[in-house]
Amino acid sequence: MNPEIRTDGGEIDDRTQHITDDDIEHGTDGEAIQDINKVREARQKLKEPRNIIDTVVVDPDDVIEALRFNGRPPEYKNQRSAAIRISPSFESESGTSIFYTEEGNYYPPEMNPKPIHINPRVFVGENIIDQPIRSDERARAKDELDDPTEEEIEEFVNMAFEVWEGEVRNRLKTEADINDSELQHGEPHMVEVRYE
Repeated sequence: MNPEIRTDGGEIDDRTQHITDDDIEHGTDGEAIQDINKVREARQKLKEPRNIIDTVVVDPDDVIEALRFNGRPPEYKNQRSAAIRISPSFESESGTSIFYTEEGNYYPPEMNPKPIHINPRVFVGENIIDQPIRSDERARAKDELDDPTEEEIEEFVNMAFEVWEGEVRNRLKTEADINDSELQHGEPHMVEVRYE
């Protein structure tokens, strides 16, 4: 009879085969318990493929573009929103891209695994200045500048966005919960974030 193979490559022996929940709870066989925990971890990763992800590589420009898009007034978004997407197959280090979703569109139930859509706000720390709204900034330019030309108004608006973008870049997080979003459900899944 062939011995069972553990997911960490070792064989399941008599010692690991007969560990009880009481042993695990009270730690009577530390080495075997570690082996069982590795098996449980591996099973969880197979059950939920996204759990294999330890690091996401994100373009900071994608985060800013997605935030800018989502910050637009609803009449300009056409029932769409922007997300940062991780496409299968998932790896320990997975790249991302910007993706525009439309209300009411879903992946087919048989598609597994499905891409992960992350709200871009999870990559940015708290307490940043409010995102400018183009129409508000145009009105502010007309109030603050003396008889501005269209070019001066656009320059004023662009400057407001540049200041906000600089603030966002300075507050990008190095760790993020890729399940911390209305776009995802489940237990928290903290990953390292690398910006390129």
